[in-house]
Amino acid sequence: MKFIHTFLGLIILTQSCATYSGNYTLDQAVTQQRKAKIITVDERVMIYQKIDTLNEEYIGVNYKRNQPQNVILDENSVNQVQLIEEDQTKKKNTKLIGISAAVAAAVIIGVILISNIKVGLPDQN
Repeated sequence: MKFIHTFLGLIILTQSCATYSGNYTLDQAVTQQRKAKIITVDERVMIYQKIDTLNEEYIGVNYKRNQPQNVILDENSVNQVQLIEEDQTKKKNTKLIGISAAVAAAVIIGVILISNIKVGLPDQN
């Protein structure tokens, strides 16, 4: 049973797989209005729901309890901007769900078959 709980937990974790690619400018990220991954010159990675501008500054926008949380981005510290590839992410998640469902079905069938096998010594008549 513990294995099944762990397995189902892994399925949930894999649902958040996202594919980011490209090398965009901050202006392009503002125009695209897609989820963005910012890699800084010191190799820190930050994920934002979108990149926008406010008072002529670039901001990374995330939402917490439906409230926007803005982080001012220093243009000089941004090394690379990647945007989410929605089609690739959907394809990857669909494959993971299919594989996970097949493995879960195999595990459940295996548990049922094993529980129905009578284990014991042959009759000694």
